[in-house]
Amino acid sequence: MLPLLLALSTVQAQDCDVRGLESALAEASPSMVPLYFGRLAACDASAADAIAEATLPRALAGPDAGPLLTSAVRVGAHDEVRAWIDGQPSDERSGTIRLLGKVCGEDPAVAAFLVESAEVLGDKFWNQRWYRSLTACRTPEIQALLLDQVQTPSSDRTRFLGTLEVFARNLGKDALPYLKTLVITGEREEDLTYIVNAFADAAQVGSFDGADTETAALAVAALFELAPHLPHQALTQASTTLVALGAGDRAGDLAGAHFRDRIWEDGKLHYGLLVSESAVCKKGRLQVVLHTTEVTEAGHDWIRNLRPQVDAAMEAWTFDLAGSCKGQAREREVFLSPEPLLDPADLDGYQQAIRRQVEGTSPSKIEVVEEARVAL
Repeated sequence: MLPLLLALSTVQAQDCDVRGLESALAEASPSMVPLYFGRLAACDASAADAIAEATLPRALAGPDAGPLLTSAVRVGAHDEVRAWIDGQPSDERSGTIRLLGKVCGEDPAVAAFLVESAEVLGDKFWNQRWYRSLTACRTPEIQALLLDQVQTPSSDRTRFLGTLEVFARNLGKDALPYLKTLVITGEREEDLTYIVNAFADAAQVGSFDGADTETAALAVAALFELAPHLPHQALTQASTTLVALGAGDRAGDLAGAHFRDRIWEDGKLHYGLLVSESAVCKKGRLQVVLHTTEVTEAGHDWIRNLRPQVDAAMEAWTFDLAGSCKGQAREREVFLSPEPLLDPADLDGYQQAIRRQVEGTSPSKIEVVEEARVAL
């Protein structure tokens, strides 16, 4: 045991030989700079800080630069670290910034450095994507910084959307209330689409450790709550996000959630359905039979997805105008309301509007046939 203790004390003495370490650092190859700088920083922080400006540019900017960055930040060489990163090509800069992110969550000094850097660099911090280092850095100061960014309008959409993803992944479950507010107050449909996608980010979908099941369940509930506020493009994204959250089997139910204010007393959504059957009959007279009914559905899918079932139901109808008037049939035209109707009066209004449209073709005769309701 005694020889081991003597050996350890000798190594420690050598490691704290400031002049020796400075000399070794001056002669070190770029790949060895992080090692010797780290030893000097552990031995004498002020000495390491004093030579950081001259030392950092000598190091390689690749994946081995992490310990060097951490050591330089810990000794207080903040301006020197920022200057070194700023001077790198954009692709190397991004990789270097990611190295800070890997230790940010475990090193308070690095977290404080990043908050300081956001203040010192201003827009450059966001435009150079320093925010990519903040995903796992869950200090109150970092989270406040991200929250301020997602709540502040920016003309740079790439910057906003990138920050939004980092914000959602950083705060996790706690990001959901803010995301809901952003949906309700948002105006740009494209932005709403990305905000909806961020619900999956909050649940850590795609992360190395896998999705957070509790947050995923809360995110699913939030999307259904928000469905009435979502325009078409965002609703499409919500369906995709539900799949990512493990709730793909419920994606069709977004229709009922989105149109919940249009559900009638029978608990169904109601759509208007009319088919214009026309034929050129005797003496070249145009005649029309207007088949009219409604489609009901419990809100488990979108009507566009249900069109094959609607078409199948119409196959049972009788289309024989051309035979009865001994004329030549024309192509039938199907009118199906793209959205569910509010109430019986709204249904009647839709049917009357279609009738007026058919009357505009100047037929000599229009016969209206009421077909059985199509219940899906």
